[in-house]
Amino acid sequence: AGCAVSDKYKFVYVHVLKSGGSATKEFIRKSLCGEDDADCKRVDEHIVKPVGCSSAVKQYPDYFFFSFARNPFSRMYSMYSMMDGFPKASGKKGPGSVTDEFKFDQFVLKPTERSKHTLMSPSHYIEQSKFLFSSDNCPVFDYLGRLEYYDDDMRTILNHLNATVMLQYMDSNGGRVEPVNTWGSSKKKSKGGDLISAYGSEENVIQKVANDYRRDFELLGYSTRVVPSH
Repeated sequence: AGCAVSDKYKFVYVHVLKSGGSATKEFIRKSLCGEDDADCKRVDEHIVKPVGCSSAVKQYPDYFFFSFARNPFSRMYSMYSMMDGFPKASGKKGPGSVTDEFKFDQFVLKPTERSKHTLMSPSHYIEQSKFLFSSDNCPVFDYLGRLEYYDDDMRTILNHLNATVMLQYMDSNGGRVEPVNTWGSSKKKSKGGDLISAYGSEENVIQKVANDYRRDFELLGYSTRVVPSH
């Protein structure tokens, strides 16, 4: 996924897949490069540029590293729902194109079956902690926002950076960052429920997520016993 680096504001954004990454990068692009500059080629690269995260850690040790984390239960359902955008079978992608056949409990309990149904990269299933911590559990970030408090945490980050242009852009959009990939929320709405109803009473599903992403739960401070509503 890569990092976004700004020499002007001395920050490095660490993109964690399925944790608000697309929305954050779009916000960075639009606020610093303009809405009509699709790849930030019209601005000087000291404003913002893409850099591999491993390289960024070594090259910019004095910059402010930030990222966002997400409840692993919510992230798992988002991964599942995103398959509808990458169906393996021929046909039109869209809501239900994969998930109507490959149910959520199957997705969780039978991870080796996923590739039979979707072309989505398995990199989306990687633990958040792999992006955010070293092998000996040292954080690579200075500030870790929460997707559950995304807009407030983004404002905290921008105030710390004194990124006035980015704050002004955020304020022009009602004080919020526009969501980009909304597969999970759309899927929940189509089923007429929330995340708790999506998991239901399937204790084996809950336990599987808790076991597979135990390091995320532990390092990011989420409970393995409570499925959130969103």
